[in-house]
Amino acid sequence: MPSTAIVDVAIGIVFVYLFFSLICSVVNEGIAALLSLRAKNLVAGINSLFSESKNAEGKKFVQAIYEHGLVRGLFKDPSAAAGALADIPSVLSMAGQKFKQVGLPSYIPSSTFATALIDTVAPPNATAPRSLDDVRKAVAALPDNPTKEALMSLVASTQSELSEFEKKVEDWYNDSMDRASGWYKRRAQNFLLAIALVVTLALNVDTLHVAITLWNNPAARQATADLAQNYVKDPKNLPNSDQGLKMQAKSLADLGKSLPIPFGWASEAGGNGLYWSEKLIGWIITILALSLGAPFWFDILNKFMVVRSTVKPQEKSQTEKSKDA
Repeated sequence: MPSTAIVDVAIGIVFVYLFFSLICSVVNEGIAALLSLRAKNLVAGINSLFSESKNAEGKKFVQAIYEHGLVRGLFKDPSAAAGALADIPSVLSMAGQKFKQVGLPSYIPSSTFATALIDTVAPPNATAPRSLDDVRKAVAALPDNPTKEALMSLVASTQSELSEFEKKVEDWYNDSMDRASGWYKRRAQNFLLAIALVVTLALNVDTLHVAITLWNNPAARQATADLAQNYVKDPKNLPNSDQGLKMQAKSLADLGKSLPIPFGWASEAGGNGLYWSEKLIGWIITILALSLGAPFWFDILNKFMVVRSTVKPQEKSQTEKSKDA
């Protein structure tokens, strides 16, 4: 069944990519958690939103936002951040355990941000409700800076409801967070590529070797295809975003034991220049493939499984007809 064999080899290669992409993703998430990259990216995004502007008290807006009670409630340990928030740039430059102890949030809801910003610009009065005119006057009293220009534009386009202005601030924040999310994705992609390089070389994941092994070993090819089919039917038995890093690592370790293809350097015999040239090509293909991420290879795997389910019945039907003849 040459057609089925070709499809099964492709499925095996894709499943290997998916498996090692999941390893890279777990390592990437671990690094992000260890270095608090999401929290740092959020601080950088908000600081960029305000263009490092200061409020009427001479304090940076980003610092004032993080010191607001509603935002402080999002901290892992608000008391540990009391001293650290004295200077937000120093928080950004913190590394390792000290920054982790601060526990800055990795996400601030847009409604919370809008309320905190408006409170910072026009502090609330317990004896009287705050009006849109109060906000207009407070914005006009701000020092001349990009944040004042932005808020003046938003308040000028607001008719009469303070809630309308709050909604505009939320939209402004959300647009900025979309850009910050893009920054984080690009940084994560660079990390992923570096991790893919390390994983590929450390485990000797050579795409050409994998393809040859699957083609020459029908048992390994069938076992890998069956393993991939089981994954497509029940992806819950593999790591997902809802699991902790330790649980994801254990799931990957269990899956790795089921893979019939050997990886690593133990059985590497070595060879001449042509041999290592082929290895280099195989490594480069693997590194580029893993950098595409696990979701990409999961989608590709699903498509190949559909092709496999179509090819096998057709070949079986043709075989039965030839026997009758």
